[in-house]
Amino acid sequence: LSALLAINAMKFSTREMVFSAIRSHTGKSGASLMAIKKYIIEHFMLAIDRRLAGRIRSILRNSVINGTLVRVGGRGRGACGSFRLSRGSAGPAGPAARSSRPASTARKFGPIPEPKSSISSEGGGRDPSEQLPQALMIRILSELDQPSRMQCALVSRAWHELVMQPLVWRRLHLYYDCLGKPGVASRLSRWLSPTLVQVVSDGSIDLNIVLADCPRLQLLTLRSEHCEYYAEGNPLIAAVKGCPRLRCLRVLDCDSLLTPDTLSGLLTGCPRLDHLELDDERKLFLSSTVFSDAAACAQPFCKLLARLTSLRLPNFLESSRPVAAAVSENWPNCTNLVCLDVASATESDLLAAISGLPSLQELSERLLAITDQLAASGIPAAVRRSSCRLRSLQLEQCSPLSARGLRALLTAWPGLLSLRLRNCQQLGAEGYLLASGVATLTELELTGPAWPGLRDADLASQPLPSGLKKLLLSSNGWPFGVTGLGLRAGLVTCRGLTHLTVDLPCHDELLPALLTQLPRLRCLRLADCSGLTSRAWQGLSNLRIPADSWPDLHELHLRQCRSLTDEALVNLCDTPAVRGLRHLELHSSRLLGPVALPMIAEACPWLAVLELKNCRMHAAWLAVMFTRDPEMFGFHRTQIRLSAGDY
Repeated sequence: LSALLAINAMKFSTREMVFSAIRSHTGKSGASLMAIKKYIIEHFMLAIDRRLAGRIRSILRNSVINGTLVRVGGRGRGACGSFRLSRGSAGPAGPAARSSRPASTARKFGPIPEPKSSISSEGGGRDPSEQLPQALMIRILSELDQPSRMQCALVSRAWHELVMQPLVWRRLHLYYDCLGKPGVASRLSRWLSPTLVQVVSDGSIDLNIVLADCPRLQLLTLRSEHCEYYAEGNPLIAAVKGCPRLRCLRVLDCDSLLTPDTLSGLLTGCPRLDHLELDDERKLFLSSTVFSDAAACAQPFCKLLARLTSLRLPNFLESSRPVAAAVSENWPNCTNLVCLDVASATESDLLAAISGLPSLQELSERLLAITDQLAASGIPAAVRRSSCRLRSLQLEQCSPLSARGLRALLTAWPGLLSLRLRNCQQLGAEGYLLASGVATLTELELTGPAWPGLRDADLASQPLPSGLKKLLLSSNGWPFGVTGLGLRAGLVTCRGLTHLTVDLPCHDELLPALLTQLPRLRCLRLADCSGLTSRAWQGLSNLRIPADSWPDLHELHLRQCRSLTDEALVNLCDTPAVRGLRHLELHSSRLLGPVALPMIAEACPWLAVLELKNCRMHAAWLAVMFTRDPEMFGFHRTQIRLSAGDY
């Protein structure tokens, strides 16, 4: 980034770059055209497209004519041959030596004219590809998804040349049928393999051709719902030989890709590999696993674990018992492991992992039910043996866990930053107060079928941590009398909250309070808006607060929102909070009329996804679905999703 900013500040001209390349070649042979291009690519971080190559040839040809450059040996025509500076010629000064334009020259020739642009807009803007450095444009385009890149390629010829630069396609997603045509994989390999950094493949028999020579590849994801696409060749064999810088490997829903040879190859051919993720959901209850031969793979797999820093095996340990036994004994050798995501089959497997990993900071347990006895005695003893200090804890099966066990967990691991407890049934009000009382939390997630004994007074009496960024509270059935109004008082100290998801009953006072108390809120999900009336929407328009105090929402999900009418939608769209929406979901809003879609399009110019679920389909909305012409309602870049059962 510093190099990009330096190029942007200096603003080298093509002539200066050419003469800088020629000066760097001090030998008698001079600098050839290919040497000049190579110098520009390495020192100025520019890709040589057709337009830049033409300017370089023109500068060389004209400089020879006017005597600034001399062709070595006197052979060649135009831009052919080798070039050096003529005697007494220093060429154009560099950017550091350039001085401002003299006043006499300015009086004689007038002000410097503004550069012309071939693309203009209604606001007088210029084509960014001509105003920004090419390296910066390539970096911007490389951050887009693949459909957006292809849309950019249709803007103009200049944009097409930019999009077709290999550096733009550093991150590539290969769908399961994209490489089925003959010759496509070979062309992709010649075009993109030297610059690829990240590859996601849904399955292809030709993937080994693409991975045969990827010296810069760092992240590889292999996932296939149809394992036959990998039947003619194991892509991991090609990755081991052609991807020496591989750091992250994810194998999802693929069968029998990990063999003793590929595991040994990962040890020797990918020395930088430090993140591994294996997921075998389709084979979870079957005998086959991701390993072709579990017994033979145990030893090389344990050697590979010893150098990893992040390991995700959400279903592996439960379905691959031969390898799991070897892994449980090998945990003390994994001294570098920081992040662990497993599905332990027994308590001894989980305790062996905790006691054998002294550097562990993030732990996710997917399968094992956490009991009070395990939380109060087994886990604290394992923590004392390893002295690990967790920063993130996620437990999927907390149905037998009570407040007593939660207190023991929080005592064993003080200073947690992230706490996610799911399927809670016995925590109750005391458990909520314990979890929300951890002052260091930045992320809190509590979900479960029921919260016995919890009242609005409990939600209001315990202020949530002041540094909280993400909060998720969910239940299949809240105790009688919990209205969600107590949450308003609990969120008073959370001015920095960015993500809020609750299914508490939302009433008229809660929605305006959330939008006024949380100025940094970006994502708001309210799963139960059945208690909202017209008074809530009118209250939004009556709020008298500065425009910069409103949150800049990017996602808004309103479910069971039966009171949302056209008039209420006007009040919602008039608030500055929805101006920057990217994702809007309306559920059960059956009172909306034909003006709803144009109103949303006008109020949310950046909207990318609009979901309308369980809404009464108006004729205008059906026209959007069947004609597939959302621009008729003002949506130019918005994806509209309508639930199938509503028409």
